[in-house]
Amino acid sequence: MSQTYQCQLKDSVSRTVRIGDTIKHTLSLTEILPLDEMKQIFREILQDAGFSQDDQDRWSLSEGGDETVVDLEAMSVVTTREEQKTLTQDVAATGRAYRPSLARQVARDNLKHQKERAATRLEQEAGRLQQQLSQEMASADVERREILHLLLQQVYAESLKRKARQMGDVMEISEGTRPDGEYELIIKVET
Repeated sequence: MSQTYQCQLKDSVSRTVRIGDTIKHTLSLTEILPLDEMKQIFREILQDAGFSQDDQDRWSLSEGGDETVVDLEAMSVVTTREEQKTLTQDVAATGRAYRPSLARQVARDNLKHQKERAATRLEQEAGRLQQQLSQEMASADVERREILHLLLQQVYAESLKRKARQMGDVMEISEGTRPDGEYELIIKVET
């Protein structure tokens, strides 16, 4: 009677993946005041909004894994997110043969194939995670653009107020939101 030997091997496959995405927008300021003065107003508004200044004329804010950088020199807004994840999958294989060494070799060969399949699945998972991150950033970009729009609106409002003061005596300033949701600024100047 022949006896078969069985060998079971277990291992795991790990991959550390870096995923990330970047969204860039260009800024432009219509000159109500000299551009340098409007940029100074923008700096003050960015600081009030929680942005911190780098060594250059760049202002950054980190929220929810995203870092948004407003570069007033390049007149751009760049939002980036980078993540590093370790993906792991356990694998196991069995080898059967009439000799222990042959059973061990069959198990090793089977384990090698299982590890190759696991590596392919991990690469697919990394691709899925990258796609998910990009979709999350694109969805969040709508809100970021609205916030940026509000910051720019404040820059223009302050610029208009300063320009009105240069034109004459400001009699009245009225600002608010109209029933349709649009911002409205009314400045009455006596020249």
